[in-house]
Amino acid sequence: MTTPTESAAGLGARRARQYLSLADAGHGEQADFVIAVLRDPGELLAVGAGLTALARMSARMLPPAPRARAGARQHELARLRDGAGSDVDALRSWLREAGAEVLAVARLAEPEPVARRVLFAPT
Repeated sequence: MTTPTESAAGLGARRARQYLSLADAGHGEQADFVIAVLRDPGELLAVGAGLTALARMSARMLPPAPRARAGARQHELARLRDGAGSDVDALRSWLREAGAEVLAVARLAEPEPVARRVLFAPT
């Protein structure tokens, strides 16, 4: 449930961090539940925007070549998202792949587990 002052983008970012925190801790079923309860394509897209922002933020810390590869993977994820249209199941699949990408980039950019927990900590 959102608070009156929480925007859709803010809620999506919070859910993205929650999803990543659970996935990074090895709680895949709980992480999946975070996105399984979302029924509206707009809500799923808001979570995806949060994941994309975190992936790009982490990628900025990479050396040039890995940063370029991460950028190319973001373009592929965007194609996957666009291909999903408003299909909720396809968007959930896209979110899982986007989440895996965020975690991979975060591991490359910040190998210290404590730093990842700070990055994905719910606010």
